[in-house]
Amino acid sequence: MAEGRIESPEPLSGRLRLEMAPRLLELGKLLGRVDAFGVEMGFSPEDAYRVVLVLDELITNIIVHGVEASEVRHIVVDLHYRQPDLEMEISDPGRPFDPRAVSPPDTDKGIAERKIGGLGIHVVRTLVDSIDYRYDAGRNVVTLVKRLSRAG
Repeated sequence: MAEGRIESPEPLSGRLRLEMAPRLLELGKLLGRVDAFGVEMGFSPEDAYRVVLVLDELITNIIVHGVEASEVRHIVVDLHYRQPDLEMEISDPGRPFDPRAVSPPDTDKGIAERKIGGLGIHVVRTLVDSIDYRYDAGRNVVTLVKRLSRAG
């Protein structure tokens, strides 16, 4: 290294593509692999937890509300980490559903007064920096971006 010049390392990047049958029993394995990817990439424990929480919430909603139990096509999760951003793309064969169209819950009301539903999507919105949606070739495609910190 030349005197007076600081070289910065190349940004860390990595990809992970996972497919799962639309069954809750498969979700734990997928989330375990996502957590391991976070460790490999050096995500902070807080960011790793948030990423797993976001994917858990959205994929659970797909399985419970979006696809038929007998559906043979898979849910696909693509992660692309380009430090400091993690892009998460979830693709599913369910009915069209744009999570951006869900109204925010009225968190000023008591739990007994609130309308059921929408709280999970609200949590996802608070944990990511952007959400995009499209319906393409019979599949919902949700793309989320989260800016991550590095493990200390």
